[in-house]
Amino acid sequence: MTRYLFWDDETANRWQYICSLGYICTDEQGNELFRDYELIDPEDDFGFETNIHGITADDIAGKKNFRQYCEDNDFLDLLGGCIFVAHNARSADLAHIRKSLDRYGIALPPIRYIDTMEMAALLEGPVSCGLDDVCEYLGVPLGKHHNALDDALACRDIFWRMHNEFGIVAKPEDYRPGETSARVPRRTRPKGTLGLVNGSNETIEDVLEEFDSMGLLASIDDIVAMGPCAMKFSGVANGVPSKDIEAALQSRGYGSGKKRSVTGNLNKKTAFLAIGDNVGQSKIKDAKENGVHVIALADLLDALDIR
Repeated sequence: MTRYLFWDDETANRWQYICSLGYICTDEQGNELFRDYELIDPEDDFGFETNIHGITADDIAGKKNFRQYCEDNDFLDLLGGCIFVAHNARSADLAHIRKSLDRYGIALPPIRYIDTMEMAALLEGPVSCGLDDVCEYLGVPLGKHHNALDDALACRDIFWRMHNEFGIVAKPEDYRPGETSARVPRRTRPKGTLGLVNGSNETIEDVLEEFDSMGLLASIDDIVAMGPCAMKFSGVANGVPSKDIEAALQSRGYGSGKKRSVTGNLNKKTAFLAIGDNVGQSKIKDAKENGVHVIALADLLDALDIR
């Protein structure tokens, strides 16, 4: 019998060690078999991520670490025996599980997965493919965002809604850590919704198209494959204040220099520039002169789940 494991987790810091997890196991018709929600001791300090999910060191005091949780709940057998489903599964959740196991020297079992973010890329309506935007577009209730069980429940519901009502059928794939894929199209939005270049009527979409023609358009897969790197951003997106974007990127290891700067001047060592509404003209000019790859800031925030 095919079983689906709808999953979400939250992590403690830039190293992405799991501090909470939630999942629902269903049969192939979507009937729930069982569920679980647990706080996990990451055995590490908490970083900026606490501001996202609200979990603190006090909350996880006395809780099991991830190795103990896996052993006590036969979790690796469950993981290997189900089709794993998560929103941004390949780039986020599966990577979090792998990293949390690696520190204990535990190998990840072979996993077949479906990524509902990739499914949502085939929808034409939502402004972005972030979980909250997809839920709003599909009319799926989202409880407390960044509560692992609530997000897992939302993932389950949007999976079946996209499958049953939109005919989007996702074929399970084998998870191969570090592998990238170019098959997910860049999400399209009505022109101008990403914003304008500072002091002009040029849209962010116009800039992305120009960099695409120059062979300098980055993808989320490029950034995930490289990991923490010398990235800069300019502008805003998704209603997230600039200072919060800066803090979130730095907490994940992005930036350059001792202070992990994600703003300021670009140079040839800058790997990527993420651009949003009100991006500076000088930043775009510097990116062209230094051959820096560019990505939409909104796409980056969606992929890193920065809200």
